[in-house]
Amino acid sequence: METSASTPLPGSQIYFCTPTALIRREFLYPICLGHFFCDRTYHVERSSYDSFLLLYVRSGSGYLTYAGKHFHLNEDEFCCIDCYQPHTYGTDSSWEIQWIHLDGISAGSYYQWIIKQNGYVFQLPKSQTMQALRPLQHMLDIFAMHVPYNEIWLSKYITDLLSFLLEMPDYTLFTSSDNAVSEHASTVSERAISYMQQRFSSNLTMEELADHVSLNLSYFIRCFKKETGMTPHSYLISIRLQQAVYYLKTTDRTVKDIGFACGFQSENSFCITFKKHKGYTPSEYRSLPH
Repeated sequence: METSASTPLPGSQIYFCTPTALIRREFLYPICLGHFFCDRTYHVERSSYDSFLLLYVRSGSGYLTYAGKHFHLNEDEFCCIDCYQPHTYGTDSSWEIQWIHLDGISAGSYYQWIIKQNGYVFQLPKSQTMQALRPLQHMLDIFAMHVPYNEIWLSKYITDLLSFLLEMPDYTLFTSSDNAVSEHASTVSERAISYMQQRFSSNLTMEELADHVSLNLSYFIRCFKKETGMTPHSYLISIRLQQAVYYLKTTDRTVKDIGFACGFQSENSFCITFKKHKGYTPSEYRSLPH
């Protein structure tokens, strides 16, 4: 899990997802996604990051080293790679990119189909590119607006995105970004999870979450667990730990700084919780070879 990654420029967006056990078991799901603006210092080098990456170069150019080959990435090109394998990418000048790390039950199969048809780096007809990018843009819009989201719809968007890369559809599934919001049911857990995604770095309490969804605490906890299979506290811890893992893998921030950035109230609390759930201390986890 050796990793080095530089920081994108201000104005960039990155969003993280914590899928429920059912989604992990049965569907495609996003791990993180973003829209980055980068200068020539941007460089990512990893031995592994458990996911598959789809990246689109909106402008500028960059490079990719993967599967023993070096590729040049130009404007309007996609790359698709298996991040369980070593990989390096970045830009020597500047670029604007949209990207998603995803995984799930059929992610590996889609990856194989895409690279068999298109290769690791490829360009599509303009109309097909626009179709493929719409589902990704919808997901970015949903997270940017902090609206409740339905995990099944996210899985559908990913399926649409990957399918559009494989063939040219003769119909349009999406009409406007506004529709992305109205298509999502607002269950108790979805509203609570959306609020957690916005506030996980603060000292967020279960009482505050219950107030946000306008329920008393005990009833809120029962509803949340019925809908997700987890208590809201456990889900919040999962979000915080997922963010922490990302920071440990991709930055050189101190363990203390990462703990506070992820909503833990002390370094000791962060280390104890991390080891309980991951089996290693944060420092040990960071030093793991895979």
